[in-house]
Amino acid sequence: MESGARAEKLAVENEEDKCSQNENGKDLYAKSDEENIGVFKKHLEKLFGREAKVDESVLDEIPQQPIHERHGDVPTVDEIDAAVRKLNYTAAGFTKISPQMWKAIARDNELFFDWLVQYVVEFWTTGRVPDGWEVMDCVMLPKKGDLSLPSNWRSIMKIEIPQKVVLNIMQSRLVEISETLDHEAQCGFRPMRGCIDAIFNV
Repeated sequence: MESGARAEKLAVENEEDKCSQNENGKDLYAKSDEENIGVFKKHLEKLFGREAKVDESVLDEIPQQPIHERHGDVPTVDEIDAAVRKLNYTAAGFTKISPQMWKAIARDNELFFDWLVQYVVEFWTTGRVPDGWEVMDCVMLPKKGDLSLPSNWRSIMKIEIPQKVVLNIMQSRLVEISETLDHEAQCGFRPMRGCIDAIFNV
């Protein structure tokens, strides 16, 4: 794919699981994994290649919030350590190095943890995106309905674990800002909030 993602071959057991191709108004089933991937390629390029129409003038109507300058500082060793411990046991990225492996090595090997700290700091200070972060495995998960339609599959990108470490640091800092805002009715994507809180607000 042009996005740099590498589509994984789908395990297909029968023709009904193959995605369809529209050709001259007819629905044709893909006859191989390669054709199947080609169908998903066209679908995902159309889905993610759309240009969003945004009216940036509305930003002028939003009140300026206090600027948290320290959140732009280079992450500390404690922040990086907390970000590593926060890693969930999710699927590994393109390198196949799982979060469990990263956490185990970082805990038992001081040299490796020092390297990880330098890795994060270098990205933070230079802004250069490592090549490995731009190549990901794309996994297609079935949703409900007719699975011959590409739109009834959900695409999941498996990112590299060091990238998740950086994202965890960003998330922790953004939560600190978010929790200072006046949005009591907002319960989703907030710590220690759930359905009961949302019902109470209603």
